[in-house]
Amino acid sequence: ALAPLARQLAAARRDWQGWRILHPSGALDSSVLAPLQRRGAAAGSLHPMMTFPPPSRRAPASKGIVFSYEGDAAARRAAAGLIRRWRGLPLPLAPGLKTAYHLAATLVGPGAVVEMAAAETVLRRAGLRGPQLARARQGLRQVLAATATNLQQGLPAAWTGPWARGDRQTITRHRRQLPSPALRRLSPALLGTARADPE
Repeated sequence: ALAPLARQLAAARRDWQGWRILHPSGALDSSVLAPLQRRGAAAGSLHPMMTFPPPSRRAPASKGIVFSYEGDAAARRAAAGLIRRWRGLPLPLAPGLKTAYHLAATLVGPGAVVEMAAAETVLRRAGLRGPQLARARQGLRQVLAATATNLQQGLPAAWTGPWARGDRQTITRHRRQLPSPALRRLSPALLGTARADPE
């Protein structure tokens, strides 16, 4: 929606001199605001690397959140000022890096949700129901939280379990538990990616 909105705003006002306009997209850079730049606005992007819950739940506090930003010099200064006020952590990026940055955040955020859903599918297919499934879900969340904590010490500290040990027998037994073609592709793909890029 950003490109048509930028065109609409540019058509609504002839002179945008003195304005600093920041959009919040993680994947798009400031060039999407080109119609406003042509009318004199300083354009940039300012994106929080954070997951936001539905409106019914409280949004996370901005303190400590990493904010990427890029754009014209005046827009960058405005973005840096907002990040300081919000007590966030600045991450200046070149415009061409935005898509890779956003993909990385997507792999960790929604990617972890996909993996959690896959894990629950395996548990349900194994026969877990009701309180037993609820307790197993609690354990999965604890593993996820502990992994996030371990990642603060770097990737090697978080790399545990049969994949880290190279336990081929357990990995083979795991594969036999994968209940669908999609999951039979997902698990080896994750392991293959880890082996290809261990750092």
